[in-house]
Amino acid sequence: MESLPNCILCNQPLQPVKSGMSVQPFWQRYTDFLRLPFFLPGLAILLLLLLLPGLAPENLLLPVGAGSFFMLGLTGWALLQKSAKGEVVFPGTEGVTSALSGPGMQVALLLAVIMTGLVWAGSFAPLLSVLAAIVVAMLMPAALMVVALEKTLKGLVRPASWQPVFSAVRFLYVPLAGSALILFLLSQAVVSLLADVATPGVLQGLRHVFYGYGLWVVFGVSGYCLLQFQGELGFQGEGVRSRGRRSAVRRLDSNTAKLEVYLKEGMYDKAESLLKGLADKQRNAVDAQERYFQFLVFLRDKQGVAMQGESYMAALLSARQAREALIVFSKILLVMPEYRPEEAEVTFDLAKACVELQEYARAATLLDGLHQTAPHFQQLPEAYMLRAKLLHEKLGQSSQALEVMDYLVNRFNKHPRYETMRSYWQQLGGKDVSQDYLA
Repeated sequence: MESLPNCILCNQPLQPVKSGMSVQPFWQRYTDFLRLPFFLPGLAILLLLLLLPGLAPENLLLPVGAGSFFMLGLTGWALLQKSAKGEVVFPGTEGVTSALSGPGMQVALLLAVIMTGLVWAGSFAPLLSVLAAIVVAMLMPAALMVVALEKTLKGLVRPASWQPVFSAVRFLYVPLAGSALILFLLSQAVVSLLADVATPGVLQGLRHVFYGYGLWVVFGVSGYCLLQFQGELGFQGEGVRSRGRRSAVRRLDSNTAKLEVYLKEGMYDKAESLLKGLADKQRNAVDAQERYFQFLVFLRDKQGVAMQGESYMAALLSARQAREALIVFSKILLVMPEYRPEEAEVTFDLAKACVELQEYARAATLLDGLHQTAPHFQQLPEAYMLRAKLLHEKLGQSSQALEVMDYLVNRFNKHPRYETMRSYWQQLGGKDVSQDYLA
């Protein structure tokens, strides 16, 4: 089938039942995250960031550091996106480039500002800088998950955006934040030990390597937590929050409740009577027409499907759902190849829908013989003008188009658009002589 079938009761598309994806807890895969930066692309980036400050003048170390942390943040966001899919691998060039779109650029800029600010503050107030860095390290996993879920940095300033993360992870956030803190303290310890013997450029490069390693691990673990707690977080795919959880409690109106009883008891005649009455009362309601149509399909009532299909198509066309109307028309033709709508207005609207979707042959076929089945149809001149233009301009059947125009100029010589019809008739080769017209 080209689309999922609908439930007869609630008229919603049925969803296939799928088994839940098994996800290992993040602490069982932590060694995988610790190895992530040692992939060849990661080592190349860290080596570049190690050497870059040594080549820069001392007065440019701060801007170079900001650019380096921006690169680390951008790569870290690409790692988070990979981990959120269950892929614990280092992203390639394409993955890092894709991080430039969406919140990746914002996260990288924010990280560059925070890390550069902490480094700068460390030269004036070392203790205050370390304490601030500890707070940042402990909050970073939650902050990354908030941004990934909300798709914007604005979620960081809304307490309501943080609450679902802590509610989902709960006490497991302690080891998550603790590991981030340990990585920071180890990096800080190594950098502090070498601070007395290294030049400012080398020291800056070491900060990039050790802090960058810790940042990448935290980004990867945070992305994986989105996958592990996807049910509680309402997380789908690449960090798209679902629009609220669907309630399992159904609120049925009286008609739906009756229909449910009829179907359970096998009283299909009463169910059909109920649905038919609703469809007759709500001629333009797509849901009511579709429900009755689907029920007739369920009963395999070919004649009923054809008759109700016309009302269903009319409702779809009035709702500007041309493609859906043509799908219904195609389904009816499968069981009744010679089917034509009885109402001329539906036929004309359906033909216009075919033209809109570039199904010119079907549109011309629909309008064929309309003067016989509906000789008093008010829009017959417009319908036949459309058929003539389709035959001549789209299908290359100019002789048949001329026959249609012969009929129009002969019968509708007092029509307001007679001159337009006559002009097009002459364009097709019509002459003011006695000719045989359509019956």
